[in-house]
Amino acid sequence: MKLEGLDGTQTSTKTYLKHVDGLRALAVLPVVVYHAGLAVSVGPARTIQLMQGGFYGVDIFFVISGYLITGLLAKEFAQEGTISLLKFYERRLRRIGPCLVTVLTACTFWATIMLDPTRLEDYAKSLLSSLFSLSNYYWWSSMAEYEAEASQLKPLLHTWSLACEEQYYMLVPVIFLYTMRCWGSRGTAVIFTILGTLSFALAQYWTTHALLKAFYLLPSRFWEMATGGVLSLATDFGISKKTSHVRSATSYIGMTFITLSFLCLPFGEHHPGIFTLPAIAGACLLIGFCDYSSTPGKILCSPLMVSIGKVSYSLYLWHVPLFAFARIWIMLLAAGDKVLLICLSLVLSYGTYSFIETPFRNREQISTMTCLMYVLGTALLLMVWLGSILLQSSKGEGFAGPIESSSAIVMHNNKMMSQDDRNGLAWLNDTGLDWPKVETFERMPVTDNRNLFLADLPATLKPHSQRYGGGGMFSTSSTSFKALIVGDSFSMNLFNALYMHKELYTQDNIEFARYGCGPGAEEDKSTDGANKAREKIDALRFSVDDFQAANIVVFTWRWKNLYKFPQPLSAVCDLFQGLENKTIIVAGKRPEFFVQEDGEFDRVTNLYEKYLLSNNFSAAGMNRYFFEHADFFLEENALLQRAAENCSLHFLDWKSVVCDLLYKECLGTTPNGKPVYQPDGAHWSFGGFKAFGLRLYQLDWLSLRSLVPALP
Repeated sequence: MKLEGLDGTQTSTKTYLKHVDGLRALAVLPVVVYHAGLAVSVGPARTIQLMQGGFYGVDIFFVISGYLITGLLAKEFAQEGTISLLKFYERRLRRIGPCLVTVLTACTFWATIMLDPTRLEDYAKSLLSSLFSLSNYYWWSSMAEYEAEASQLKPLLHTWSLACEEQYYMLVPVIFLYTMRCWGSRGTAVIFTILGTLSFALAQYWTTHALLKAFYLLPSRFWEMATGGVLSLATDFGISKKTSHVRSATSYIGMTFITLSFLCLPFGEHHPGIFTLPAIAGACLLIGFCDYSSTPGKILCSPLMVSIGKVSYSLYLWHVPLFAFARIWIMLLAAGDKVLLICLSLVLSYGTYSFIETPFRNREQISTMTCLMYVLGTALLLMVWLGSILLQSSKGEGFAGPIESSSAIVMHNNKMMSQDDRNGLAWLNDTGLDWPKVETFERMPVTDNRNLFLADLPATLKPHSQRYGGGGMFSTSSTSFKALIVGDSFSMNLFNALYMHKELYTQDNIEFARYGCGPGAEEDKSTDGANKAREKIDALRFSVDDFQAANIVVFTWRWKNLYKFPQPLSAVCDLFQGLENKTIIVAGKRPEFFVQEDGEFDRVTNLYEKYLLSNNFSAAGMNRYFFEHADFFLEENALLQRAAENCSLHFLDWKSVVCDLLYKECLGTTPNGKPVYQPDGAHWSFGGFKAFGLRLYQLDWLSLRSLVPALP
């Protein structure tokens, strides 16, 4: 029997070590759970992500692959006195190629059906890089942040790790052959130790200076595979021939290191650097010193773990595109959806292992020429397909998919919403309609649609909704955590964004209501305007039931002329005096987007149009364009923050919600090509409600879930 690495690498240099197959299962399952985003409830309304460090499973795969590849090379050199590069790469082709092109073909079929033209073009580029084992460089050059929400919509993002391994396989046989001839096994181990140490030092440096480069590129990943290689050579020196007590202790230590990495080390800086060391050390201890009679050994050698380990390569290939296409299709996956997708991944994995991987690894069953023709023929067909996509893109032609909801920037009529959703949303002031199709860029006609939501509200909500804009009232439940959103039309935006994902907050026992309070001091720099705003706040305090019931009150306005107030700091404090018995959050001034032309400021109308006149549509490109034309209102927000701190109020800055300052992007369009802003460049569209609402939940921007357990 033989062992397999991430790519299906097999070796028979030593007696079959079934715990290594079990270790592969231990590595791949947390990766799958991590990519699924499964979470568990902690306390009455708090959730934490399962396996927040599940991505360390990939690092463990690197160690296993380095260990097994080095074992194969060492065995061949010991038997033949040399290494046949032709035979080595033929084995790699059999192990990697058939399963990979099979999965890529299935993904391409789904992509053609489901993706809009821009995302189809991006997919084609990622497919090309995957076929040539360069996807790690593609994703690095594309600045695709691994943790970003958008990365969950990339079907082939995970092929970066396969590219790293394949690049390692191109280098290592040559290095190994040269060092073995010159210095033997011990000298080779020393050379790989030196190279691995240099790689680790580079990785640690890059994690603090170029994190994406550290994550994706081989120079900063070489040390992980080299560690496995050194371990393989070292076991030949007898270092693993320890007493059962020592092996048992190291088994427990190794399992502890890996488990803590999966559960306690989230994605961030110093990976793949010092934070990766526990997972690497744990893998080495389990590979080299596992005691089969210990509990960790029994777990790894159990039939279930060994079985999953054998299909882990296929499982790794299948699960990411399944989750990506599912998220593209329905946007937000429930826990049940994720579990079903994991099960489907396992079914496909066992099928692929049985009908693709196993036959192609058997030379007696499938000849080398047949294997080569299958891999190259399939790859050629895929390249013809992607060539047609890229050619149409270069001509500015679309490749329209049949799914209207995924086509580039389409009108989304609010009548498509369910009656319940329309009843719950606050009055929208045309925000129920997305931006028109890019071909026309005509302004929305002013019709009765602006009053559609008020007209459809149930009678029980109409009195509440008539208070400057509307929204839902709290339930009579005394156990739920209640957050009241107060303000002008921007508070409508916030309320609607939260409401669009109400099922997430419902499971956390959180509910929202909105009270319209504006325009007032934020719109009028006069003393009279400030007094009117103060009157509205007083009315809120004394006569609004929702305020009395609320656990937290969030004030959000456009703050249009705040910096023009004669005494803005004191004006803000005066506005909120008397509210000390409530947890008060003051949201700052939200970034707005526009271009200046002929001395006139034109909002999103011209911003979308100008970008599309000179560029093919790209969600990432448009988001960078929005960043370049953003007004972050730094002075106003600094003033508001000082005022809030002086008044002992909580202040929140919108920048982290609508923009990514590190990557210099502001969300202007969803990955599906839907605009997230109204023509004024300030108010959110229906697509914006969904996109920003999900981001608000993921960031827990209002800290609601952290506040809930503190309630009596």
